[in-house]
Amino acid sequence: MNLSLHIARRYLLAKKSHNAINIISLISVVGVALGTMALIIILSVYNGFDQLIDNMYSGFNPEVKVTSTQGRVFRATEIPLEEIRNLDGVEETAFTLQTQALVRYKDRQSPCIIKGVDEQFIQVTQIDSTIYRGEWSLKRAHHPGW
Repeated sequence: MNLSLHIARRYLLAKKSHNAINIISLISVVGVALGTMALIIILSVYNGFDQLIDNMYSGFNPEVKVTSTQGRVFRATEIPLEEIRNLDGVEETAFTLQTQALVRYKDRQSPCIIKGVDEQFIQVTQIDSTIYRGEWSLKRAHHPGW
């Protein structure tokens, strides 16, 4: 018989004269069980939040991005766009220019991401499903983009 199992059986199933050991063991088992349950619940909640946040922001990001390895931007002529469009499984392509910025309104500041997009951006992402009022438009009157 395993030594640790023998010791556990001896103290858990002890006679009534060792009642203090039984109470202490029971308190320890309950404490470990409650701690384990709390950790499982907290991790499940965080997992749910992760999926919620991913679903919220997945409409803004395409499935595959081609980014520059050196510097912030690269010219569109430097990448073989026709080769990318001809790959199996590629349905749409779009160009974006993205940078981080700090927005200030009155006494408040907030970091944000500014993204410039082209006309094909709506085919690559589901950004139109996140608009509650108005409509998706890159051109108004004679002014592009605003």
